[in-house]
Amino acid sequence: MPAYKELDDIFNSIVRREISRFNKEVYKLEREFFSTPLLDFYSCDDHYDCVIDVPYMDPTSIYMKVEGDVMKLRCKDKMGNVYQTQIQLPRDADLDNLKVERIKWFLRIRISRRLST
Repeated sequence: MPAYKELDDIFNSIVRREISRFNKEVYKLEREFFSTPLLDFYSCDDHYDCVIDVPYMDPTSIYMKVEGDVMKLRCKDKMGNVYQTQIQLPRDADLDNLKVERIKWFLRIRISRRLST
């Protein structure tokens, strides 16, 4: 076997191995980046609005839980990808007055503010 053929095989083997390693890293980064939904938190005079963007959200998969002053949210899109996040809530958030509403692929959570006394 000619020497250039062996070098070509070695080179191709190294290239295939590096491409495979690169693809695994890209997949890992995509899963990490896309597993957290886009989120905006707005402060208004009498309430807070939290707007979460999950393209093609499956409305039956929405799970929300409030523990102390942290709201945990998890949902899936129609392709089965899972999105989750935790939101630190302000001290004056009235956790007894939450309103959740879906508008297209957005989820809006309106949290009333507690009245100051």
